[in-house]
Amino acid sequence: MAIITDYEAASNLVEPGEYECRIVEALVDATPRGSLFFSVRLVIRDDVAQKHQKRLLFYRIYRRREPDADDMKTDGFSFRQIMNLCRAAQLPNGKSYESLDELGNDLAGACVKVKVAHEFNDYRGENECVIKWVNKSDEAPARGKKGSVSDLALDSNNDLPWE
Repeated sequence: MAIITDYEAASNLVEPGEYECRIVEALVDATPRGSLFFSVRLVIRDDVAQKHQKRLLFYRIYRRREPDADDMKTDGFSFRQIMNLCRAAQLPNGKSYESLDELGNDLAGACVKVKVAHEFNDYRGENECVIKWVNKSDEAPARGKKGSVSDLALDSNNDLPWE
């Protein structure tokens, strides 16, 4: 068997467009130089007919240089961007969170719709995928919001799928 390399087929970028995604995790993280950002890791859903299923996307909300009073409610991160993300994930309006990590735990498992675009990154000197906006999902999730074991439809005579 011969393996022939084909770099055109090896594109790492998700094509620009709209994708139904599930939030895998959301937490405060830092760059190697110490800049803090709210990191949202998403996976393109495989229960919806679309390209690039199971591919990961990354959405970063950086701390603002000059945060206003609203931004200080979210530790200096863009209050507006985080609230738009919460609305898209359909978190309950008016719910109180003690920290961004607690809010991130509630975001994990939520389904959202994102628009992906390609932008040139001057620092890296290459194109990269950028999430332009996040909206409410058009597709109901196949499983519960968190994708927990209790949401799986299992026959009482069957074992759990991973056993």
